[in-house]
Amino acid sequence: MRFKVNIFFIILLCIMSYVSISFAETGRLVDIPVPPNSAGYADFTEEEAAERAREYEESKNNVVSSNALIGKSSDNYLKSLSIDGYKLYPKFNRQEDTYTIYVKDDTINTFNVSAEVDNENAKIEGTGNVTVSPEQRIINIKVTAENGDLKVYTISVENKTKSNIKWVGIVCALIVLFIVFIFFYKRHKIK
Repeated sequence: MRFKVNIFFIILLCIMSYVSISFAETGRLVDIPVPPNSAGYADFTEEEAAERAREYEESKNNVVSSNALIGKSSDNYLKSLSIDGYKLYPKFNRQEDTYTIYVKDDTINTFNVSAEVDNENAKIEGTGNVTVSPEQRIINIKVTAENGDLKVYTISVENKTKSNIKWVGIVCALIVLFIVFIFFYKRHKIK
């Protein structure tokens, strides 16, 4: 069996070497990183690559005034987010955009959402008294930055009893898997 595995890996290694060599022989084209604000990598001949590299180095030395760099803010984060009477899971973090709250039952559909933007020039939608439908129990808070970038914070509204049932199911499934593992382990150990 080991002989067959060794032969397989030797053949695989030969094929990979052949493919690498065939890709390496692509003529005079070279991949070079292109300057910022471009699409990424591009194929150039060696002469074109040298010219582009020279142009890029020259452009780095040009002095740019700070007025050219000042633009509209792209900050579309929230500074704070809360729902009166409920705790967010996980705890609020401006980088995290998905949360869950747990309610007693599915008849609770109206929530008072409070949020504060990180940047005063950003716009926010979805705060105040928000009503969710029985079919789609999600609250979306949209934050639009000054430059138009959009970030959506999503809060799922879940029933406490349903979430408890979910955890009981997960624990039961893990116990069953553990028992099956022990059964097969002992069975194979006996042989």
